[in-house]
Amino acid sequence: MKIRREFKIQLIVVYLISTLFALIGTGIMLKTQWENSIESAGVTATKDIDITSSTVKYILSNGSKLLDFINRDLHQLIIENKYDHLAIQQTISNSASIFSIDNDVQSYGLIIVTDINGNLIGRSDGQPLTDINFQDRFYFQALKNNSDKKFVIGPLLIARTTGKQIFHFAVPIKDKQDKFNGVLALQVDEESVINLLRNTPNEILVAVSDNNDIIFSTQENNIHPNPNSAIKFTDIFSNLNVTLGKNEHWNLDNDMIVAHSHSPMLHINFFSMQLIADIRTQFFSSNKNLIFVEIISQIIFTILMLFIYRQYLKSEQTRLVSTTDPLTHLPNRRAFDERYEIFLKESARNNSDICVLFIDIDKFKNCNDEYGHENGDLVLQNLASILQSCLRRPFDFCCRWGGEELVVVLPDTNETGASNVAQQILDTVRNTPIAINGHAPIHITVSIGIACAHNKAHVPIQNNLVDRADQAMYRAKQAGRDRFSF
Repeated sequence: MKIRREFKIQLIVVYLISTLFALIGTGIMLKTQWENSIESAGVTATKDIDITSSTVKYILSNGSKLLDFINRDLHQLIIENKYDHLAIQQTISNSASIFSIDNDVQSYGLIIVTDINGNLIGRSDGQPLTDINFQDRFYFQALKNNSDKKFVIGPLLIARTTGKQIFHFAVPIKDKQDKFNGVLALQVDEESVINLLRNTPNEILVAVSDNNDIIFSTQENNIHPNPNSAIKFTDIFSNLNVTLGKNEHWNLDNDMIVAHSHSPMLHINFFSMQLIADIRTQFFSSNKNLIFVEIISQIIFTILMLFIYRQYLKSEQTRLVSTTDPLTHLPNRRAFDERYEIFLKESARNNSDICVLFIDIDKFKNCNDEYGHENGDLVLQNLASILQSCLRRPFDFCCRWGGEELVVVLPDTNETGASNVAQQILDTVRNTPIAINGHAPIHITVSIGIACAHNKAHVPIQNNLVDRADQAMYRAKQAGRDRFSF
């Protein structure tokens, strides 16, 4: 049992250490890949921000050229006193057509002209003019109240002319005295801008004005522009701790990767945001094979350890069967032969004494004849239990030698110690009633022969202790039984 327990402990230790190293190795690998995924996401977000900024600059640069081209023609109409609806419509159409030969500005959205009071007086799509007023729009008020402003980029809104989600790039129209005379604006369709952007899956790209208004966003189903009011960036992304107007590299911000860039020329802040949860989902998806192999390997390793342990148990069971007496469950003579040599070597190594007790049941043949062999077996079983109770030290050894004979080996024991053990056995056996089938409990006695060897330096122990103990046992019987003899 001790050997089995030690083997089990050793096997568990090997299993736990191997599993721990495997998990640590896999954990380090996954941790490195996770850090690389975060770094890669941050670098990608920074690149996407640069592309977004460049794309918007390209759109607005072309828009600015077109508006300057149209504004020049409109100003000429003002100088010539030909500034009426028909002339304005014609000028917008002609200028846009000429300019769009080499540019795709017209695909971005509608061009509108308002008078000094914000009324619609021209549009580039040729549709009839309707009674629409833009006086409440941010860009109109900003250009009207700030004569120094060259242009204004308005927030994301629902266009009153087309019903699309748009933002405005607007410039002022000046009269002959260089006073505010209305607004010329390009309605930039949010969808047309987003189609030009390159963004990774689950990434949100947002453009925000310096006064915290969202200009456009790739976030779907969450931003619904109000026709009459702008959406504040902080209302949608209130959990971000970003200072608008400052350029920063990407960073982790409330379980999000955030890249931020500011365009001083356009007065626009650009953001790229991606949830760590989305990156984690992609991470596990890309590493599912590694995780699967690790789990399968661990299962196989566990099964292998269980197989080894079960094979050991089978082998140990086979060994125990071959070295255990089936009746008394004491070690048998084969086990004695294996252990006896070890006892002798240990005694020689430690220069210690060793004693052997040869025990025989007195008049056992009469017991079998009178009570039957089955009850004789019960007597042997009870005697085995009594002997085990008398041997207190863990290294004392008791086996069934054959028939009614048993042998006890007492390592590191001299004659006095052996006599005490033998006397205890005699007394215990004599005074212990043994229950048998069909009869009243009986009492038995045993005769014990003792042989001791005194280990002396450089003098090997003679391997004849069992024979000497056997002879001493016969002398005990001849002396009257129920006693021990040397």
